Amino acid sequence: MQSSNPADQNSRINEQLAASCQATCSSCCKKGKIFLPDQQYQAILEWLLNHSPQEIGEFEARSEKFDGFYLYDQQDSCQFLDQADLCRLHTHGVKPRECFWWPLHIYTTENTDLDIRASTSCCEAYKHLGADSAYVDAVESEVEQLGVDLVRKFRAVYPGSYSGISLRRVQVSG
Repeated sequence: MQSSNPADQNSRINEQLAASCQATCSSCCKKGKIFLPDQQYQAILEWLLNHSPQEIGEFEARSEKFDGFYLYDQQDSCQFLDQADLCRLHTHGVKPRECFWWPLHIYTTENTDLDIRASTSCCEAYKHLGADSAYVDAVESEVEQLGVDLVRKFRAVYPGSYSGISLRRVQVSG
């Protein structure tokens, strides 16, 4: 019998997503740009200062500053992947939120509402999610806490590079 507890559902989904990601050797961590709100950028910079100061220059060189956020260029591989293609930031609590949202990505629509899409380009993780998923609810809530205006600024600068299917449109005011 499956639990109806959203935390249990998210835990199960996270296991399925992780397995899908690892089956492709973390291919989504080897292309595209990552959205880093200012506070996330600073947290990673502080982690580097305390754990791997020799990497600060590379992190700064891969990051471009915008109003309220940075874009981190993964180039051919995120600098934080270890030899097993696992994120070194994950267990330290500084993994970018956009990476935690994967395979979901947030876009703005032509009328500037939000569109939560599941990536179909790097693996089959999207098959574990639906519009009514507690995981989609959690990402929507995080985006609202982060601020819709910041996401709009991000998408104005970086429209994205992933193909995907829309799971949920979120109407926002303002």
